[in-house]
Amino acid sequence: MFFDLHFAQIKLLYFIIPTFVGVLLYRWFFYKPVMYQYTLIAVMKQMGVHGSWLPSRIFFLLRFLLLLVLSFLMLKPQLADKRSKVPVEGIDIMLVLDLSGSMEALDDLTTRKSRVEIAKEEAVRFIQQREDDSIGLVAFGQNSISRAPLTLDKKILVEIVNDLKVGNTVDPNGTVIAKSLVTSLNRLKDSSAKTKIIILLTDGVPSHHDIQAHAALDIAKKLNVKIYTIGIGGKQGGYMYNPMIGYQLAYPPLNTALLEQISFETKGKSFRAKNQKEMRSIYAVIDKLEKTKRETNIYTRYQDTFMIGLWIALLLIGLYALLSSLLWRVI
Repeated sequence: MFFDLHFAQIKLLYFIIPTFVGVLLYRWFFYKPVMYQYTLIAVMKQMGVHGSWLPSRIFFLLRFLLLLVLSFLMLKPQLADKRSKVPVEGIDIMLVLDLSGSMEALDDLTTRKSRVEIAKEEAVRFIQQREDDSIGLVAFGQNSISRAPLTLDKKILVEIVNDLKVGNTVDPNGTVIAKSLVTSLNRLKDSSAKTKIIILLTDGVPSHHDIQAHAALDIAKKLNVKIYTIGIGGKQGGYMYNPMIGYQLAYPPLNTALLEQISFETKGKSFRAKNQKEMRSIYAVIDKLEKTKRETNIYTRYQDTFMIGLWIALLLIGLYALLSSLLWRVI
């Protein structure tokens, strides 16, 4: 493992360097020690006891080093692991999440969780279990947008998933299933992983302005990408809240024909989730996919070294106190 020293607040040098130069110039050219006359000192001179320049020089050096260490800590030093590739066992996965308006519907009135809430919770659970896999994210409604490229940084990815909202990320007035697949395939086209999959989660049928599904499926076959489809929605349809009459059926039942075709032609599997428990079990099945050894790019990892500098500063303070109180008592 190879580390380089990195400073997160390097711009503070513009303040620290002039300050150091000013202190040194003042010390060398303008500073004059205050002289006091004591009877004890006169007696010591009569006895032939002479002072030494060494203690004052050492004390100045200790104070200077302490100031240097504190300035070093202000720069926020970090050890940067510059490795660009690490061997892992995993696959490349693109999560494709429907954020159309119907995803705000409820299928279970007992839990009062919307489809998108369930989808997000189980996606986060799945992401956290796949430590060695690179995972990306695509959201779609009336249009399709890539929210995260393939990455091993699960913390950032989870934050992105949690921030997804219907009507905020994409226009919710539509469902472009095929376009979302093309967006995901564009992220997978340069992948070196032996196994590449797409997990598509939706509750609707394609909008009229969506492209033909076979266009996306042809690309998936060329890239050897499996597509797993998850249709979310109960058999009776989805419930939406109306402030006048309460909850009522507002969306038709899920049409699974297209989802089954997509998974069948790409050698994946098609699932149906009517509630959160079924959604979790589906992700558990996908979690058992074959893993392959490969190398993947990772971002530089940083490790703070604040405590090391702090211990050095405390050591200098302790040494100064020890010398001034025991060896060279300051008068």
